[in-house]
Amino acid sequence: MLRVLVASAWAGLLVLAGVWCWSDLSGRLPTAAGLCRVMGLTLIAMGQFVFAAVVADRLCPGASAWVRTPTQVIAGATYLVGLVLLLLMLAGVIRQ
Repeated sequence: MLRVLVASAWAGLLVLAGVWCWSDLSGRLPTAAGLCRVMGLTLIAMGQFVFAAVVADRLCPGASAWVRTPTQVIAGATYLVGLVLLLLMLAGVIRQ
């Protein structure tokens, strides 16, 4: 139960940080708006992946693999693509 509570808080904080980066921070830093939006989307995907992989699997162990697997794959792929985009933007390969 402690794992579910900690992972829920962790996932919730990641999603809140992502929404903040997407909405508020991109408005405060107009020169880095693209970077802030990619970072926000990546944080939201990270939160969704943590929740799906840790919390949902623990609370609903009998869930169908047809539902569980695509959800985790989409969230994980979005997270990884966002992470690669962030690294490329920070390295200067991709301009905003």
